[in-house]
Amino acid sequence: MKIALLGQFGSCNSGNDGSLEAMILFLKRRQPSATILCVCPGTIRDRYGIEATSIRSPSPKGLLAIANRLPGHLPRKIARMYDAYWQLKDVDVLMFPGTGILDNYQENALGWPAKIWLWCGAARARGIAAIAAQRWLVSFSTAKTWRLAK
Repeated sequence: MKIALLGQFGSCNSGNDGSLEAMILFLKRRQPSATILCVCPGTIRDRYGIEATSIRSPSPKGLLAIANRLPGHLPRKIARMYDAYWQLKDVDVLMFPGTGILDNYQENALGWPAKIWLWCGAARARGIAAIAAQRWLVSFSTAKTWRLAK
């Protein structure tokens, strides 16, 4: 079984990294044979000894970079969707360990809510279950994002 953990890990936030560490320990106890993939903006591969991939997709190059200057940055958004879909190859479960990405204070709709929606959409396209590890979603916009991703 391969489990992907998505969050803002490795970004010098001890709370986020603590959530990641707790989830890794929990999964290793419950599913010792599981492979863990971390999808995050920071670098955590060496610190925790797990597979990691960037939540950010590469910037478009060549003609796509020129086209990306158009309003809406459509080429970059398509590249992100494509990249998320392929990074979830062989993943059985996508989990959100409950870091601050599930809150909406100091955030706009195109920030973490959009990233969650994109990754949940990629998971759904692959037939992968997406699970939030928090008991309650406290904000309307976050709850709405989860409903859209279903």
